[in-house]
Amino acid sequence: MGDRTRSRFAAVVAPLIIIIILLAATRGASAAARRAGVVDDETSRSSAAYLMAALHACGSRRDATIDQLPKCAEATVPRRSVKLIAVPRKYAFKDFVNVAIDIFRAAMDKLQSPPCYELCAFNGTYDELVRNVSERVFDGAVGDVTITDDRARIVDFTMPYAPSGVSLLVLADNDSKPPIQWIFLKPLTKELWLTTVGFFFFTGFVVWVIEWPRNPVYQGSSVAQFTTASYFAFSTLTFSHGQIIRSPLSKVVVVIWCFAVLVLVQSYTANLSSMLTAKRLRPSVTGLDQLVSNGDNIGYQEGAFVRSFLRNKGAKDDKLRTFKNQTGFAEALRKGSKKDGVSAIVDEIPYLSYFLSDKNNKEFEMGERLYKTPGLAFVSSLLLYSSVQ
Repeated sequence: MGDRTRSRFAAVVAPLIIIIILLAATRGASAAARRAGVVDDETSRSSAAYLMAALHACGSRRDATIDQLPKCAEATVPRRSVKLIAVPRKYAFKDFVNVAIDIFRAAMDKLQSPPCYELCAFNGTYDELVRNVSERVFDGAVGDVTITDDRARIVDFTMPYAPSGVSLLVLADNDSKPPIQWIFLKPLTKELWLTTVGFFFFTGFVVWVIEWPRNPVYQGSSVAQFTTASYFAFSTLTFSHGQIIRSPLSKVVVVIWCFAVLVLVQSYTANLSSMLTAKRLRPSVTGLDQLVSNGDNIGYQEGAFVRSFLRNKGAKDDKLRTFKNQTGFAEALRKGSKKDGVSAIVDEIPYLSYFLSDKNNKEFEMGERLYKTPGLAFVSSLLLYSSVQ
């Protein structure tokens, strides 16, 4: 065996021997301590985990998503050297949590001396997650956690990384939408249509009365006179009338009528353009107070703070429905309260906007904002910052 081969062999074997010796020393010390009654098995496992964390320097995967993180109940990291950060495990809107994880990792990479941390998935409500952070079960929480007054009293929040608020998601009222082929009749009311047609005939009659004695164009048979007068009046819509009027009084009448027609045409065009370009879906529910007073069923996302918000607004517990994913939103709204569904979904605006962007904007609609929150942020124990610093 040459010198170069022996050097390579030593470079590979030496670190392994050191690790084995350290593990053996740790286990021996732990066994001696147990015999002396100083520490228990849990302390021994914590010491081994401390050594492994020191050797592997924060073993959390850099590319792990929420579905790939270990459960918080199975975490064995040493709490003195590694910060245990909980991530809410949810069945709906997982993209929000994954984005929050990426933002957290990017922010930690910007620190000059970032603390060692381990991410774990937490099964429970957001309020339970915040409570565990306040009780120092976890050192922090990363995810789509909304800042509320009750939560801010027991934990610290970072600056919001996304705005938020509470709104309604309802089934759009499509029954009142007129057929597209008859929409040109909608800019004017029925009474205004009848009045306009009547004034067309009246203007033609006035011009005929003034022009008939001296203008041969307006003379002839009764049918010819009626046709000429009517055609002249309606041709003022496009200002393309070809008949010659000789009386100054007729010219005054025509000028006044042309001005009225110009105003009418411009108003009609503006209203029709607005109807064709603006959103023509109307919400079937006008507000939360209407739902509560009618005793309708109201849905919300599982684990969200919206439940306490609805109860403060007077909603009864037996009228509240919990949903784990956005598919449940759509099915319940289609059924309605009368068929054991819901009349509306109350949730935070980012989730509702995401739901509407997923091919649901034609069937459902988001109402006005009911409540404004400071936004989505990360959570930490009140003592975490001082321990990091």
